[in-house]
Amino acid sequence: MTRLDQWIVRCHSLCMAVVLMVVGVAVLIGWWLDLPILKSVTPGLVTMKANAALAFFFSGLALFLLRRKKDKTRFYLPGKIFSLFVFLIGVLSLSQYLFGWDLGIDQLLFFEDPDPLYTVYPGRMAPECGFAFTVGGLALLLIDIRIGKLIYPSQTLSLFIGFIGLTSLLGYLFGDDAIHLKEILYYTRVALHTSVAFIVFCTGLLFLRPQEGLMLPVTADDAGGLMARRLLPMAVLIPVLLGGFRWWIVSSGRSDMISEVALFVTLNMGALVISIWIGAGILHHIDTRRQKLETIRDEFVNMVSHELRTPLAAMKMALDNLEANTGGPLTERQSKTIRLINGNTDRLIRLLNNLLDLAQLESGMVRMNLRSLDPERSISEVVRTFRLGMSVGREIQLKTEIQSPHLILADDDFFSEVLVNLVNNAVRHAKGHVTIKEEEKEGALEDGQKGVEFSVIDDGPGIPPDRMKLLFQKFAQIDQKEEANDSVYRGTGLGLAICKNIVEQMGGKIWAESQVGKGSEFHFVLPEA
Repeated sequence: MTRLDQWIVRCHSLCMAVVLMVVGVAVLIGWWLDLPILKSVTPGLVTMKANAALAFFFSGLALFLLRRKKDKTRFYLPGKIFSLFVFLIGVLSLSQYLFGWDLGIDQLLFFEDPDPLYTVYPGRMAPECGFAFTVGGLALLLIDIRIGKLIYPSQTLSLFIGFIGLTSLLGYLFGDDAIHLKEILYYTRVALHTSVAFIVFCTGLLFLRPQEGLMLPVTADDAGGLMARRLLPMAVLIPVLLGGFRWWIVSSGRSDMISEVALFVTLNMGALVISIWIGAGILHHIDTRRQKLETIRDEFVNMVSHELRTPLAAMKMALDNLEANTGGPLTERQSKTIRLINGNTDRLIRLLNNLLDLAQLESGMVRMNLRSLDPERSISEVVRTFRLGMSVGREIQLKTEIQSPHLILADDDFFSEVLVNLVNNAVRHAKGHVTIKEEEKEGALEDGQKGVEFSVIDDGPGIPPDRMKLLFQKFAQIDQKEEANDSVYRGTGLGLAICKNIVEQMGGKIWAESQVGKGSEFHFVLPEA
């Protein structure tokens, strides 16, 4: 996201709030001082009514106060109060049309001439305005209400306000408020600056929570967000320009119907071609940058592999020799220091190897040799390896539960690597036993394909619910101290991310389940051969 995009997303609602407040105050001053330029922009047009100006001022004030959520500002409640004022002004004005009432609110602030232009009831805003303020006030009141994961009622309601403002504005652009349904409902018209203010109100509501709901795809820092931010303004402006040009051709009598249709179709085709061309250019630019970044990453991986692995291997060998007293006896303090350095060197080597493995997997440099594989043999080898390498004093029972052997479609080496990572995690945290299960699953994969599920289950302390979301993320450390003075071995934070990448590249899926105090279960499914 460019700096301009960031500024627009961050400051748009603030700017729209200021514009609405300025418009509202300016029109109220126009009524107070009887200045036609402020009330109706130009002579011969309908005026923005005083109640509408007051509602716009309250709308801008509410937008300004509600820019932060309830738990982050003390201005949230005042913002809701001003939102309620907007809603009440809209409801009361609209109810006078619906029920034929005269509540005496139309000229409460200022008196209008007895026979105003394009106005049936002096001082009363158009019914469209009453509806728009009702919807706008409701949108402000519901600003942080969510239905499901993606639906925010306030953003949906704001679209109605934008529709009213846009149709009225286009009516002025194309001549004599043409969109207004004066032949059907000859009520008060919408003022010119009222139409513009409603569009401002709509965008202010949409950008009040720019990272949520309808606005999420637009403000996202990805290719889709960039495309939307570049093409949406064109989608709004180009039809307006084409419509204005067509209206000018028709009203001036410069073209017959056939020529007019041909010209209009040609212009629309040109607009679509230009939009697609610009979109393709944006995607090409993004793809070029991505390829450059991938090239830099591959070069960095190769450099790290050569420049760091060699000296680390030499350091490791030297430390092992010192720890074995090949250079002479060491004091107890020196031995303790050497062990500490050696342990950290081991961890650095593991981190480096995991980083390189993950980078190669993500870059597609690693090719999976998928073939029909008997997983029971690999499971037996992993269990035997861990039993031999189990540290003295840790009586962890490693057992397997295989219902009936099934062949899977997988890479032998990478399948073993996933098992080793998961069993290693389980053994580190287990209190008494670790179980490896294998069972067939019908329709376990997304395409309904039959799969084989593998589970690694331990009886460790479990993972708190708030940390479950960190699983399978890079550098996510979920190790905890099981006892007050028991420092648990800490991994690199990349093992589970590597497992997820490997399993998905083999056409499977992986997930975890855990309960605090009852242990953890890691499951992954691979296609059956």
